[in-house]
Amino acid sequence: MPAPKYIRWQITVWLLGIAGGLLFHQQISPCHAEERLTFEQIIFETQRVTTRWQDYEPGDLIRQSQAQEFIQAYRALGWDVPDAETLLAKVPADGEYLFDLLATRGGKPFMREIATIPSGYDKLDRLLQLPDGKQLVKQLINARDGNKLIAYLASTKGGKNLGKMLGAAADVDFNAPTGRIYTVRAFIQELQPLFISK
Repeated sequence: MPAPKYIRWQITVWLLGIAGGLLFHQQISPCHAEERLTFEQIIFETQRVTTRWQDYEPGDLIRQSQAQEFIQAYRALGWDVPDAETLLAKVPADGEYLFDLLATRGGKPFMREIATIPSGYDKLDRLLQLPDGKQLVKQLINARDGNKLIAYLASTKGGKNLGKMLGAAADVDFNAPTGRIYTVRAFIQELQPLFISK
């Protein structure tokens, strides 16, 4: 026995409603997929990646393999960093002696003290370029107030004069920034103009 006419009409309306809903979903889905990525999302993703790193604190020295994690995470969001190899080359390589020094017992506390000094990592890196610089940095790490020499070099007139003398001995501009990327914050700062120009 066929269904009453009014029931058939209700079923038809119901089926049309389902079909219309599916069509509407198909039409708006591409819009969601193509939502414009913001730099705030890039920053958030960068911070999310750092939560996977053991004993990481903001300001800690980063290495190339960690920066590569950022690049891969951005790619998963749909952004390929332009000229990523050039950007990565500015980050200290994993095998650099600097990381061996900072991995020692007193190295991590020393690193975190240096992180509070503007251009502190630059000065530390410059010291390692000096003759016997590695031994000097070892002594600073083991000294009670070793970070104070870095602060002196970075923030005082006398420190800058000393930097000129040290630089002359190693044929480098000791007081100039190294141009390298030492921290997550510095990495993000380097990213921003690349993102804006995309």
